[in-house]
Amino acid sequence: MLEPGDGVDLLTLLNGHAHEIESVPFTDMVVLSTPLKSAQSWIENHPKFNHNFLPYLGEQIRKMKDLAADLALHDTMTRLARLFLRNITPEQLQSKEDNHHLKLRHNLHDETLARMVGSVRQVVNRHLQQ
Repeated sequence: MLEPGDGVDLLTLLNGHAHEIESVPFTDMVVLSTPLKSAQSWIENHPKFNHNFLPYLGEQIRKMKDLAADLALHDTMTRLARLFLRNITPEQLQSKEDNHHLKLRHNLHDETLARMVGSVRQVVNRHLQQ
């Protein structure tokens, strides 16, 4: 899931190999797009930009590495639990007991959850019921 200011398909900037991706917005959004050559020129000619961009790119690569490790090393239940832990937002309930309630960002549906953990809806539903 991307946050405001995040980039999509940034590795293409490094190797120049475009590929098809599918994005599913959860909220209204504005997308800024630029031709690959323009973006590569910007990187080459603006060192101050690189000072911020390269650490961001490194973090995105690390996230992809973590996703690959999750898919290779963890079962679906563990991947689903880790997804929940990364995407919950604490909300305080309006109650006298002052309890806390955890809510999944964007109210993700089971089909979306399944795609995010590399599984299918039926398996995710079974784990959610457990």
